Amino acid sequence: MSKDAKRKVRQRQILHWAQGGRCAGCGRPMALKRGLPRDRSDYPTYDHIVQKSRGGGHGLINGLLKHFACNMRRGSDPPTGCDRIWHALVLERIYSPAATARWRLEMHRPQTFVVGRREVD
Repeated sequence: MSKDAKRKVRQRQILHWAQGGRCAGCGRPMALKRGLPRDRSDYPTYDHIVQKSRGGGHGLINGLLKHFACNMRRGSDPPTGCDRIWHALVLERIYSPAATARWRLEMHRPQTFVVGRREVD
């Protein structure tokens, strides 16, 4: 996996966590699974608050996760008031010291796997 692909996966994980696993467009639960067909209406996509065509970047500070259908519904229209509220809540959750520490702990917790009858780190 390329460095850019790893960054995108990490961004989606962080946004998914910060949004409580919900779509910023409709509020329904959002699956964050690999292998979903990209043309599914519930496929998770990165919605740019400031569109790329207007100079927006790909960073965490410029995006929300939305279902494919919710993202396409907005298209290139400016962000709605609901988008701005979601964005403010997500940024607060991502950048608050307590949440950031909790996120780091969750992401860097050693993985334990059970092999036969014993646990392996």
